[in-house]
Amino acid sequence: MIELFERARKDMELARHLSVDEVYWDYCCFFCHQAVEKALKYVIASMGGSYPDIHDLQFLFNLCIEKESDFRDWTDLAIFLNPFYYEIVSPTGPYPPLSQNLVFKAIEGTENLLKFMEELSERRRSQNEGDQNP
Repeated sequence: MIELFERARKDMELARHLSVDEVYWDYCCFFCHQAVEKALKYVIASMGGSYPDIHDLQFLFNLCIEKESDFRDWTDLAIFLNPFYYEIVSPTGPYPPLSQNLVFKAIEGTENLLKFMEELSERRRSQNEGDQNP
């Protein structure tokens, strides 16, 4: 299960590398989507749930919100990143132009979400340890 989060980190690292060249900005945003997708699936699994084999970040965020309401703060990121998956995997025409600001938004949002998830995981670990110590 932890492997999913490690893969999310690797996707994020790849996105950072791709962000330096405008030619790869679409793939940079795609790998941000991939990082978020894997991280959300990790959260769902770590909370005892099972995740469907889908790529819709809004749907995955909703599953996380059922277990942890703080994920509501991140739904805008799902709406923003969702199209990047579909445009790379199933292109419907020319890729919409990307700006450096959009790429920065994708990277910053994804990095902040991963940091939030790490902090949430640490809080839960601490709570579980506290519950075990009378």
